[in-house]
Amino acid sequence: FGDEAEIDFVVIVDAAHDGVAALFNAEQIKEIMTDPAALYEEMGEVFLAAKQPDLALQAFNRAADIRGSRSAAHSYNLAQVFRETGKPAEGLDELQKYLDAELQSRGRGAYQLLKDLLTDLKRESELTDRLEKLRDKDAQNSPLRFYLAEQYAVQKRFEEAEKLILNGQAETRDPFGLVALIPVYRGLKKYEPLLALMITAKGLPDPDQEEQLATLEPELQALVKRYGKEREALTEDTETMKGLVQVGKELQKGDEPKILFPQAWVLGELCGMASRVDDAVVFYRQSIELRNEPEFQLYSELGQVLLDADRYEDAIALYKECADHPSSGLQEQRWRSLYLLSYACEFAGKTEEALAAATEARTVADQAGMGDAAGPFLHAQIAWIHYHAHNLDMAITVYEEVLRKYPKDARTQESARFSLSAIYVLKGEMEKGEGILQEVLKKDPENTQANNDLGYLWADQGKNLDQALAMTQKALAKEPDNAAYLDSLGWVLFKLGQTEEAIKKLEQACGMKRGDDPTLNDHLGDCYAKLGRTEDAKKTWTKALELMAKKKSKDEKLRKSLREKLGLPQE
Repeated sequence: FGDEAEIDFVVIVDAAHDGVAALFNAEQIKEIMTDPAALYEEMGEVFLAAKQPDLALQAFNRAADIRGSRSAAHSYNLAQVFRETGKPAEGLDELQKYLDAELQSRGRGAYQLLKDLLTDLKRESELTDRLEKLRDKDAQNSPLRFYLAEQYAVQKRFEEAEKLILNGQAETRDPFGLVALIPVYRGLKKYEPLLALMITAKGLPDPDQEEQLATLEPELQALVKRYGKEREALTEDTETMKGLVQVGKELQKGDEPKILFPQAWVLGELCGMASRVDDAVVFYRQSIELRNEPEFQLYSELGQVLLDADRYEDAIALYKECADHPSSGLQEQRWRSLYLLSYACEFAGKTEEALAAATEARTVADQAGMGDAAGPFLHAQIAWIHYHAHNLDMAITVYEEVLRKYPKDARTQESARFSLSAIYVLKGEMEKGEGILQEVLKKDPENTQANNDLGYLWADQGKNLDQALAMTQKALAKEPDNAAYLDSLGWVLFKLGQTEEAIKKLEQACGMKRGDDPTLNDHLGDCYAKLGRTEDAKKTWTKALELMAKKKSKDEKLRKSLREKLGLPQE
């Protein structure tokens, strides 16, 4: 939030509170002021998030004045303000008033705030004892129970954590309890219950779907993010994955395997995340066999595992099988199978087959009455195939067709413009590439990808570096886990002469799941070379060349540059 937006919020609420007819009609005022105290509290939270504690305090005090009392809930709000203003002792005193009132309105947020305040005061060792005392007084407080159990798990007191979460029951269906149990069962090596738990937890929203997450209430949003982190930690734990796979294999044994569809599906999904590709194939195949009418999602997920592992021929065979499957449900999705097939073919270097699959996908989608919905991105897929194959002039022609044909499809329009910009840059027509991005930013100055791409483009040319730094930082702040955006920031820092900092960003980018990219490794090699780390540079440039071969990249300019740096003869 910018300062202007925050001040406008105050003006709007005050105006509504005073009934300013020039700004609001009676119905709008009634809607805004149904619960003015709650609205001021919400405003205070906005200001806290925007690092405006003085305005937050005003909003919280206004809420308390409207309610006519300084309640324990108000003490919680004050505790947040005190922490934000560097007064953790005062914050702890106020928070204790809330905790003593045995309220649950702030859920686990109150206990997280307690932990944060104690950490600020370097008294974090008190946390568990304080939580246990609160639990003794308020045994029916579920958020407190789960939060205390999480602290036990951190301390490897797994049996105590399990007992606290289950609370006398054989299992829990509470989503907060489910997430809290994941590290507990990992610690106890209870792999069968852990598998059952992950099957139940699959009913939670997908942590990777940012748009879906944004629609959730803050506490549920935080829960789903914690679930995502616990699931990631699970798949990175070799011993746990080995235990889960063994459970699945035991269930598969015999003439009449006992494995059920949910078990096979979740094991396939977890193995895919853990890059245990062969195991993922086995369990996804089992899940497909266990369905008379297999879901398209099963093929889609397994296909993505194969693509991520660069097993393009296997992916091609899978998508063809899906497209030709006689199931009515899969036939309805045939155009999607062909669309995915076009990706696999192009990644495998089979451009003509990719174009044929994408063209057929458009025809099938039209026949299925999906032309209006699917037409824009299927048409754009043909352009992307030419782009990836470095048929750049043809890619430009098709992208321009897409822009003319679908003027109202905002997402396709934006994607096509970004691709056109990149193509012009590849052709050496830098002004055209920059111009497209500048047009996007003129309409939408906060556009994340446009800020990143233009910042990177300027850095690559060694110009407007201070502005490029601000733009790439802005993009990364919006998407901190984006390897490409980390690379852009690292490249700007390198161009600014901040090579040590650049290396930190680029090493982080290359170590990420999507960081196995030739360009990222090329940049990191350049940074190593700048600091005289010759052997590191050679290893990294060699890896970049290997990635180009593995991914069948047709970027001859980059390949030539890498071979030159390595002192290799040109092919």
